[in-house]
Amino acid sequence: MGRVKSKSSGFTLITTLMLLFLLTGLAIGMLMMVNTEVKVGTQDVQNNVTFHAAEGGIEKMTADLANLFQNSLSPSPAAISTLGTAPGPPSFNGVTFPGYTLAAVTNAAGKIAETPAVVASGPYAGLNAETMQVNLTATAQGLLGDEVQMSRAVEVALIPVFQFGVFSDGDLAFFNNPNLTFNGSIHTNGDLYLGCAAGNNCTFTSKITVYGNVVRAVIPNGLASSSINNAGNVNIPGEPGGCSGNNECTTLPTTGDLWGSVTGAGGNPPASGYNSGPPTWVTISQNKWTAANGYLGGMLINGNYGNSPNTGATNLSLPFVSGATASASPGVGNPPGP
Repeated sequence: MGRVKSKSSGFTLITTLMLLFLLTGLAIGMLMMVNTEVKVGTQDVQNNVTFHAAEGGIEKMTADLANLFQNSLSPSPAAISTLGTAPGPPSFNGVTFPGYTLAAVTNAAGKIAETPAVVASGPYAGLNAETMQVNLTATAQGLLGDEVQMSRAVEVALIPVFQFGVFSDGDLAFFNNPNLTFNGSIHTNGDLYLGCAAGNNCTFTSKITVYGNVVRAVIPNGLASSSINNAGNVNIPGEPGGCSGNNECTTLPTTGDLWGSVTGAGGNPPASGYNSGPPTWVTISQNKWTAANGYLGGMLINGNYGNSPNTGATNLSLPFVSGATASASPGVGNPPGP
């Protein structure tokens, strides 16, 4: 009986040691798992910090570049590049910027390469511009040695102020005119009263943009156009150059639906209803010209002045430039003419 008891005690000891080893292994494994999760979490947090630091660097570059162009009409490639050191990158705790550069695309002569273009979107959409490209690159490095590189290609549009045949900050009127051929582009931030003296032709060969309403039924003082023999032919191109050499030219109706954006007087809001057609003003203004329909193909457009149906015109506030800084916007009486 004594020997049996001794063997039982030895087996219990071995089992206890085995369980102890097993629990120790599990504890070590859990500790390693926790340490790994802490490291991964720390790395993830640091990566996020580094990513947002790089993003902040790009945004600061963009803001510094905008400030440079506000204070310098035509900065040199060197002046743009210098922004990488003065004012330089933003400051973040634990983050450095081993790479922080702004580089303008240059031509063979080392000057900034400029390309003629038309502004595609934004408040200056449709205006002619000289565009240049500046490449921004920001490389941020975190405390753990992680790096994030972010780049952005910025297109800078230099918009010449003097690109209109007529620019008006208020209402603009053509009525009771003699024979007229106008070759420049036209913009008004108000209403456009558009007519011509009976028996005459008023021909426009370039795009007309009207932030307000296109008014055909009355003249600015509210008198009906028909009462002053203002029923001459107003010719509008259906595409660029449409009334100066090819067939894409439309003579607006002189009776019935006069093809204005409003049926009577303008204003903000207009004193008359919008032209709901048929055809609607939006159809007239935007649809592609054909010989059958005579639509205007976007060559005569209006904006959302008075919440009128908007066919794409915007309110333009063009800065005059004095020295190296922008000054007041042009007003009535001093338009940026041809």
